[in-house]
Amino acid sequence: MRLLLNTSAMTVFLGTSTVSAENVSDIRWERSRVRPQDASLTKVVRTAAEHSKTFRTLIARIDTTNGIVYIHRSKCPRAMAACLFQQLQLSGVNRVLHIGVTDARRTDIDVASSIGHELQHAWEVLQRPDVTSSEEMLSVWLAGLRLSTEPYETSEAINTGAGVRQELSSSRFGGSR
Repeated sequence: MRLLLNTSAMTVFLGTSTVSAENVSDIRWERSRVRPQDASLTKVVRTAAEHSKTFRTLIARIDTTNGIVYIHRSKCPRAMAACLFQQLQLSGVNRVLHIGVTDARRTDIDVASSIGHELQHAWEVLQRPDVTSSEEMLSVWLAGLRLSTEPYETSEAINTGAGVRQELSSSRFGGSR
């Protein structure tokens, strides 16, 4: 069963922090805490940041934390298109999260929207400095949840993925793979 947070859409995402990157040049990629793990994913992430303010803002917000988010080409549970693995690792003072994404036979917009959705989940965890273990990470989703059709889902991530898709669709963002 899906667990869905009882919060208004985008309120947490847009209302908790004024951090944003107005232009893609505001992102210092060499120091970014969002780290795609191959050239193809790097291209999708950087191009999505160029064409979607929502995507850029997520990266800027994550860059203000002590989190590092690796984005890998990977299979996710239940054949999901993308996922934030429910594992938080500590590396010194850094909290490390991993996003898996399937990009085979998917357009760049599909991949970028899925990554945006999962980056929102990463932000939900990383905006709380008290979350330092996998168990505490799960508590972010379990507090105040209601039953739905998918596990560990939030309205903020659903709306973020849709917002990224809309911004990219109305821009000159890339096409299919």
